[in-house]
Parts: sequence; C-alpha cells; structure tokens
Amino acid sequence: MRKYLWMGALAVVAIGGIVRGDAAPIGSASNDRIHYDSQCYTIDGKDTFIFSGSFHYFRCPKPLWAQRFEKMKQAGLNCVETYVPWNWHEQTPPASVDDFSQMNMSDLNDWLDMAINQFGFYVILRPGPYICAEWDGGGYPQWLLTKKPAGAKTPWFRRDDPAYLAWCRHWYAAVAKTAVPWQLTHRPVGRPGVILWQIENEYDGAALAAPQKLHQLQALAHDSRDLGIDVPLITCITEDPLFRRDPFLNQNVVECRNTYPSFNFANEARDLTRLETYQPDRPRLVTELQGGWFSDVGRRLSQDMGFTAAQINHVTLLAWAHGFTGTNYYMMFGGTNIGDWGSAQRTTSYDYAAPIREWGGVGPRYFAVAAMGRMIQQHAAKLVRTVAEKITLAQPAPADLTILMRRAADGSRYLFVLNDNRNDSAKGEVHLSTVDLGQLTVRYDLAPVDAKVLYLPQGASEQSQGEWLPAPVGPPRRPTQIPAAVNITQVRRQVDPGPVADSWRVLRAGDGIEDAGIYDRRFVFYRASLSAADSAAPLTLSAKIPAWAGAMIAQLNGTRLDVHGDAKDSVIAALPSLKGKDNQLLVLFENGGRTNFGGDMERKCGPADLTIKPSSTLALQWQISGQTVGQAGKWWETAMNDSAWPAVNVGGEVDQTDPSPVSLVWYRFHFDLPAPDPHVWVPWKLHLSAAGNGFIYLNGRLLGRWWEVGPQYDFYLPECWLNWGPGASNVVALCLRPTKGPTAVRSASVSPYADFAETR
Repeated sequence: MRKYLWMGALAVVAIGGIVRGDAAPIGSASNDRIHYDSQCYTIDGKDTFIFSGSFHYFRCPKPLWAQRFEKMKQAGLNCVETYVPWNWHEQTPPASVDDFSQMNMSDLNDWLDMAINQFGFYVILRPGPYICAEWDGGGYPQWLLTKKPAGAKTPWFRRDDPAYLAWCRHWYAAVAKTAVPWQLTHRPVGRPGVILWQIENEYDGAALAAPQKLHQLQALAHDSRDLGIDVPLITCITEDPLFRRDPFLNQNVVECRNTYPSFNFANEARDLTRLETYQPDRPRLVTELQGGWFSDVGRRLSQDMGFTAAQINHVTLLAWAHGFTGTNYYMMFGGTNIGDWGSAQRTTSYDYAAPIREWGGVGPRYFAVAAMGRMIQQHAAKLVRTVAEKITLAQPAPADLTILMRRAADGSRYLFVLNDNRNDSAKGEVHLSTVDLGQLTVRYDLAPVDAKVLYLPQGASEQSQGEWLPAPVGPPRRPTQIPAAVNITQVRRQVDPGPVADSWRVLRAGDGIEDAGIYDRRFVFYRASLSAADSAAPLTLSAKIPAWAGAMIAQLNGTRLDVHGDAKDSVIAALPSLKGKDNQLLVLFENGGRTNFGGDMERKCGPADLTIKPSSTLALQWQISGQTVGQAGKWWETAMNDSAWPAVNVGGEVDQTDPSPVSLVWYRFHFDLPAPDPHVWVPWKLHLSAAGNGFIYLNGRLLGRWWEVGPQYDFYLPECWLNWGPGASNVVALCLRPTKGPTAVRSASVSPYADFAETR
C-alpha cells in the first residue's frame, strides 16, 4: 500500500532545550499532489521518474540562465536542482534574527520563476543551511561567526546550540517565504513546481554525536513545516538508526544518496545499495550522481580528469539498474565561481567537466545524457514500476561484466549490461534465464566502461525481438567560419599606493577580517610600529595561516622579509635589527577564502596570532585596512581613464619600479570583438599568463581569481558582459600582488571556444 506523507503518530521532542509538540499532519486535499511508496514519487496522480540536473543560479549570470535551461530541456530532463547559499542572499549582517532587511532573495525567486513557468521543470531545493558545494564557508555567511555566543562550543555550525538554531530558522524563514508559493502543492493541478526540500547536507561527514545531529534535524524539519514547506523533506548521506526512530523525521524526511565513483563502479553499487536496508519503504533518489568533479588551485582542471561520455552513461544506468527512480546529475551545468565565491583553493572555473560546459557548450557527455533522456521519455512509465528479477547464468559472466535485470508490471524487461573495465572492451555472449523466461542468449559488444540496456517487450524471448538502449544522439551543427583570436601586445600598468590614509582601524586581539566588516576576498593590509628600545633580542614575526587560508608577505622599513613556513599552519619571518623609534612593519594578507567543510569553516579569516616574538617587552598595536587607493578609486571600472598609466609590452622586460615589495599592481587592456553573426553562437575566453596572484575584472565586473600556479589559464567571458562590434571596446583589469618576484603580464589573448560553436 502506498504511504502518504505526514501520516502517523504524534510525538513530543526536545529541541535545543525547548519542548515542542509535533504539528498535526497537514490535512488539505493538496497534500495528495505528491506522495510516494517504496518505488517512486507520484505527482498529480502520475508515477514520475525524476530525471534531474544541478544548475546553481549563483554560478551563472542571470541573462544566461535561459540558455542553460534550454540545454537541460533539450537533454530530456524534467527536473532541476539547486543549492541556496545563505551568504549569497544575506551578505551584510542583520541586527538580529528578526531583522530581514539585509536579505535579498530576488535571484532565487527569478530562477524559480524561469525554471517552473518558462521551462516547465520540477525543482529540488537544497537550502542547507550547510550546503558544502565547494562554496565559500559551505554557504554560511562570514558575518555569522560574529554572532557566536561567548563560551559556545566548537564546532558551533551544524550543532544543536539554541543560538545557532535560531539563526538557522532566520535563514529558513527567508527561503521559505520565497519558495512556498512555488511549491507544487500551491500551484494549479498539472503545473510543475518545487517538489522536494532538503534539510542539512551530507551530515554523516560532520564530527558530531548522533543525538546532537538528531536535535538539529528535528529543528530544521519542524521549522520547514512551520514555515509552510509541505512537499516531502529530504536529506542526503544522513544515515543513523536514531534518525529513523524519530516519529516526526520518519514521517516527513526521505534519505537520498550521493555517489562519485569515478571509474570504481563497485563503490557506486555499494553506495546505492545502502538505501535498500536503511529505508526500504521509500523511493530511491540520487541527489548527486557524478556529473564530473571540481578543480583545485595548483592541480588539474576538471576537463583533464578523464571523465568521458561512457563514464556518465555507466554511472547512470547502474543507478537505474538498482531501482533508482530519481537521479540528479551534480553538476549538469557547472558554471563559474564569479566574484571569487568558491571555497578555499578552488579555481574560478567550476566547469566540473559537466555535460553543459562552463561556457554553455556541449560535447560527448551531454549527448550521452540526452540519449538517456530520450530513453526516459519513452520508458519512464514502465521503469518507475520495475522490480529486480533474479537471473541465472548458464556459465559465469566475465569478471568485469555486470548483468542486472528489471521486470516491468506488464512483463517487459530491461537487461542492463555494463562493462566495468576502463581499459578494455567487452564482446561476447551470455546465456541466461529467469523463473518464467526460457533461456535467452544475449550478444553484447561494449567499449571500455560502456553500458547498454536491452529492452525486451512483453512476450519477447529472443534478443532480436528487443532493442538496445539508449539510442545515440548526435551533435549540433557546427559553423565552418569562426572569428579570429585577439592577441594583446600591450597593457597599461599602475602601482597601487596602498591603503587609504583614513581607512586604518585598530585590530583587537583575536579579531579576524570579518570583525573589521570585511566579508569578501580583497587584499588586506596590517601595520604596526616597532621601537629599537622595545627589545634588544632578535625578533621574529609569526602568524598562524593554514596553507588553504591564504598567504602573507611582509616588509620592514621598505625591505621585504623572508616569510616562510615553520610548524603546521605557521609562517615566520626573522626581523633585521631595529633602528630608532619608528620602524614600520607592513603585512599584506592574500585571503584564500574559507573552506567548505569541517571545523575550519568557523576559523576567522586573516592571520591568527599575528605577533612579534619574543613579545615580553613589546606592546604592539596592530591596525588593519581593506581599502587601497585602487579599490577606493575603482580602477577596475570600464569608465576609468587609464590613458596616463604607463604602457608596457606584454611578455617584455619586467618593470622593477615597485615602490614597495608588498605593493599591489594594476594592469588594464582594451580589446574589440566583431559583431556577432545572428546565426552562429560562439562563446569567448581570456587566455592569460601572469606573474603574481590576484583578481580579474571584465568590464567592471569581478570575474574571478588568478593564481600563478594554475591550473586555470583560460577564463570564460560571459557574452552578456561583453561589448560587440566596432567602437564597443572591452576592458580587462588585473590587480596582482607579487609572489617570488615582481608582477608581470606574460601573455594574454581573447579567443573563441572554437570546438563548441553552434549554428543556430
């Protein structure tokens, strides 16, 4: 018998020290709009196969959303998924949990409007409050650290502390106010809407005791219901018997799986089968089915990790073979960490090797998804009601061959044949039988990690009576004429004089940059004055900075200090002998951002324990500034007149005229692009090589982060940010800090992604 949501006994639970009674099951007829049993979700009376993909609206300029949605629709998806990052929507701290004046939910509302009304997608919302997502601080606002009560336990995030839970409700209230009208249950029958709402995220990875986790899950689930969320609640990788024993959670929350097997398909099968024992009475949904992987600074780009069309085909069909009737590609479209919002050590690119690439182009992995999308459109009604069928092989199958069968209600069958070998093809035949099917000979021919499904209609007893699925999908038409690249031969260069005189403020002991009201990744300066009379002993500058959190360079009286690593998370620099009473110590901190997981999410940004040792005779007063002359003057703006800046040749002799070893240096160059052909779509990129680390701006917008160590040298230039045609110039600005030597632009060009252009 099918189980309808929110039906069951009432319970009383204690949350954060407050006793709450379970709300009665919501009794309106609209609750019949979406329900489930052990096999699938039923939406408006129709058993529904959820074929979904992740698309983060915050990783794509709004004018390009429709293009990405259109590609997802063409691939056959009927659902889209997104995280909702708290720090994106509430970037400035509110006065209290009851203050919503700093909250701006327009992006989420506009994205839901387009997804649901314009493109007809179902939507899965994942508002956290912890989202991970390789996003700064896992989605938590940086200012939230300043709200942590004195004496509160660490970690504070994701715990059942009453103050933390109050802030979580503050966040949920804002998201729910936006999302409630878009829920399927609040829209006309037959119209799409939000169908699932996730609480927490991958909670198994949090180093907290199960009872503490239970209390937070109870709070988030109750808050969701209290705030009007009446679609099914879900979690992912949040498994504990304690959660299943809680009546309210058991009534309202469905556990899902995430799986990233790469090419280890045995690991995927292990991940998938966990739900069979944890919650056999619920439908099986993969909230994150591997659509690629992200890239880290100094390592490999996503596109260089070997993910192929065969791989995404294989991981998908294996999930379907295990009875999953909902799969969501993470990511279907990856996008860009625009404005440097990615978590620490993440590249600006979040391309993910996703089926829809960062620049909107498509290739073999997309065509594989589109082929499976056609299969779903044709067979969803049967697939959602299939059951596993035991097969007997006349002789054992090859070691790398996986064979699974599912039987539909009408007697038709789906035989999944998967080659798990990454290097070798598989060709041969197997002889199999079932209880009510005579011997069937199946001849297969699979490329490395290839997977296929033999569909046998009702009554079919021979392979010739069936068909292999999915049927291939071909590429779009490609143009033969592509615009030429624009090579940059000269740039204008200007040294930033440094912090604005009145921007310095006193830094209290233990403060981070967030305590100074700085919530972004800008360069931050610290200064202090030393007197020779303070100490006759050799002095050392010391700070705690994890490698992922950033780096610092320092100078004393205009001479650069040798800052190097010492013990774990420590950097030190020996100071030369002091002279006189006014020795100026200046430190430039390069903010690497916050990590997206673990207790370090709560680490304040900036050098911790910035001290001079020995400090027994020193009474230092540090000051901090995040506002330089270049920042105050908005040297990245398009309208900024750079004609007086000295011109330097790209790749020429490095200019050694920096007035200070810790100076920031700005570079600007202009380029024109041809007027676009209305029948040809061509995305563009900046190819860059430069000495130094810093930021890239395009026509006044912060595009992202430049890291000298790579691996990213190509940066997608959103076409909605570009100016086209004669006289419509474009401006790229760079703000770089020196690394081992002076800054320089070694090479730069603007060119099309030629292999991804399309004729439209």
